[in-house]
Amino acid sequence: MRVPVKTLVLVAVLIVVAGFTHVVYGGGVGVTVCQKDGWSLGDTFVDLDDYIGKPLISQLDKAKVLRAMFACGTLKRPEFLDRD
Repeated sequence: MRVPVKTLVLVAVLIVVAGFTHVVYGGGVGVTVCQKDGWSLGDTFVDLDDYIGKPLISQLDKAKVLRAMFACGTLKRPEFLDRD
């Protein structure tokens, strides 16, 4: 069984695109696509309800996801982070 080259190229492109984007849902935003902070297949699908209302210190292992959500505007940065 041979797979057409076009199919392989399409799959490769989809994997690359998935590695650079978060598909964000929940939290009242509907479904939104945000750019990731680096390439990774992990955390491609992000539920905002997993992040809203939780202390930042408890989410250190998800710092890249949080940074991408703040940059995208789907999460609001805590006010104390913006003080000079």
